[in-house]
Amino acid sequence: DTDEVFTYEFKNAYSAIPEDADAVGLYNGNTLVAEYNIPESKQPDYGDEEYRCALMSDVHFNRYYDDDLNDWSVQAWDEALNFVDDIDVGRNFLTGDLSNQGEESAYEKFNEGAAKYPDILIYSCMGNHDVSWTGGYAEKIARFKKMINKNKNKDKNVLDIAPNNLDFVYSENNDVFIFFSQQMAVYSPKRKIVLDEQLNWLEKIMNKYAI
Repeated sequence: DTDEVFTYEFKNAYSAIPEDADAVGLYNGNTLVAEYNIPESKQPDYGDEEYRCALMSDVHFNRYYDDDLNDWSVQAWDEALNFVDDIDVGRNFLTGDLSNQGEESAYEKFNEGAAKYPDILIYSCMGNHDVSWTGGYAEKIARFKKMINKNKNKDKNVLDIAPNNLDFVYSENNDVFIFFSQQMAVYSPKRKIVLDEQLNWLEKIMNKYAI
């Protein structure tokens, strides 16, 4: 109910607007300050859906327990995967921290939960908790490579695997996902959390798949 004319633009080219959206709301906290209709000619049309992908992080098995010493993450992981399965999302990617300190038992719980949903493709990076700041980096990295992402070497959509057999590229419908893991756990200005050879590999991969 105003004669004012507004113009708008999205400053970020990667702003995500649902395909069925016909308006944009401006909020201050929980209060709707203004709402503008999106002209029909400007409403997003993303075409046919090609695939769906979920993103998760920080499952943290073996970190949080209830009073009966039940690992909270067991139920949380199952509920999360059940939700993804219910809405028919076939890929679930994680950014790391599956464990508390890179324990074998944590990865066993992770894999046991995932096995209940065989139709969901699951890949993960390695986070600082998986590397573990309690030491034994090489052992923890070897354990992660042995127990997590076990199918990547046979997956036709995994196009590149780094020499460390930890970092890799997954691609589908011309979209590229780079799984790039930490190899050190302690955050410090004097310590690298990724190695120079990893960065060299990443640079080559970024150049290879640049649009």
